[in-house]
Amino acid sequence: MFIESKTWKGLPAEGMTEVYSRVVPTDYRSPVAQPEPSPKLESTEASPGRLTGTIIFYRDDRGFGFIKQAAGKDIFFHITDAAEPGLTQFAPGERVRYELGEKDGKPAAIKITLDGGMK
Repeated sequence: MFIESKTWKGLPAEGMTEVYSRVVPTDYRSPVAQPEPSPKLESTEASPGRLTGTIIFYRDDRGFGFIKQAAGKDIFFHITDAAEPGLTQFAPGERVRYELGEKDGKPAAIKITLDGGMK
């Protein structure tokens, strides 16, 4: 048995003005989907926001690799995020300084520079 229903088509533009005037932002957060806290990484360097790590993998033909962090998981990087213009490749074991950023919505190392000492 089919029951015919009517669809509400909304108010005309003049009537919606009052509705829009009553809509206010709230600080409500869904109790179902609590965001996971991002891991806090502590920098031991003098400059805040800069971290150090060691290159553990670098694929020269594709320009990406991974940095072993002092705390937390290994982090992705791409050669286009190097801060030094002449820096075109990395070797496993090189120490680098970097900042945390995002690439394609995932954590990544950005503003990468070589750290004075190697290996």
